[in-house]
Amino acid sequence: RLQAARVIDALLGVVVAPLALLLLFGWPVFHWLRFGRDPHYLDDPSILMPAPPDALTAATGALVFDGRSSRRTLTTAMLDLASRGQIALDDRSKLLSKKVAIDLSPAPPGDPVTATEQRLAARRPLSDAERYAFDELRAHSVGGLVENEELLAFGQKAPEFTKRLEAHAVGQGWFTGPPTAVTNRWLAIGVGELVLGAIALIAGIKVPISGLVVVGVAIGIAAVGTLLLARAMPARTMPGAVIRAMLAAYRRTLAATMAQARSMRTVVEDAKLPWIATPDQALVWATALGLQSDVERVLERSRDDLERGHAAPSAVWFPFWWSAGGHSWSPSGSGGPSGGGSIFSGSA
Repeated sequence: RLQAARVIDALLGVVVAPLALLLLFGWPVFHWLRFGRDPHYLDDPSILMPAPPDALTAATGALVFDGRSSRRTLTTAMLDLASRGQIALDDRSKLLSKKVAIDLSPAPPGDPVTATEQRLAARRPLSDAERYAFDELRAHSVGGLVENEELLAFGQKAPEFTKRLEAHAVGQGWFTGPPTAVTNRWLAIGVGELVLGAIALIAGIKVPISGLVVVGVAIGIAAVGTLLLARAMPARTMPGAVIRAMLAAYRRTLAATMAQARSMRTVVEDAKLPWIATPDQALVWATALGLQSDVERVLERSRDDLERGHAAPSAVWFPFWWSAGGHSWSPSGSGGPSGGGSIFSGSA
């Protein structure tokens, strides 16, 4: 019996453990190589930049560009709705808290240029996800405002927004499956392997049987590999890879333009992207492509030019739909954003 136990122990450590590691980790690696890896499509700075398809909303663009949903997809959707004049944002942050109220009955712009820009932004269609978000904002509004507890309740609808946005992207043929569902499935497999490895390890220590300890360690290593690969499992299709390359080209163009621009109006003029006709659209798409810091620097330059008298108020742009403490930016103002109504504050 002792000899048989030694043989079993050796088989567990020398044969079963490596085999478990090879199979359990090889399976997700094979799945990624066969299904999870994006098809190869040339991405080069010289790539042509046609207008994106109508079905590609800004929020969907953020999803396709990143390959997964993030907080930025919902943020982009909110900015898109604001650029169309459907909502307005009021920053009510204080020293130790950040709060933004959402106004679902914003006053129409008195400036004809801003009104025209909102109509231009409204021409591009929205997906079911953005319409769902707007409907939920209305459902949670009190007196036309969404703030405090209502905002927290709206935040609980974010998973459904993500589900609808990913379903839209899959329906357009840009992903093989919903990225969040694919990632969660592989995360669940990885967690299951981790639990199985822990059971084997604890049993090997308790018996004790060193071969089972090695099996537990091998399964645990495979589980860690599966968990790490889970985020790479969602795959774009070939059309999705083409869209991703186009978005990368748009990002390069916008980033290079904003590096020197002192106003978002200059960004629109110099980028020469025919489908970005207004500063609002430039802000929305720059946010979708992860260039929000670049946008902030451009707006800071605009604010500095106004404060120093280097530019007339009509020459710069601040979002009409953004206000701070109830004071909004007026393009006809004499000295810049009233009441600190810029998207930035001059204080630390």
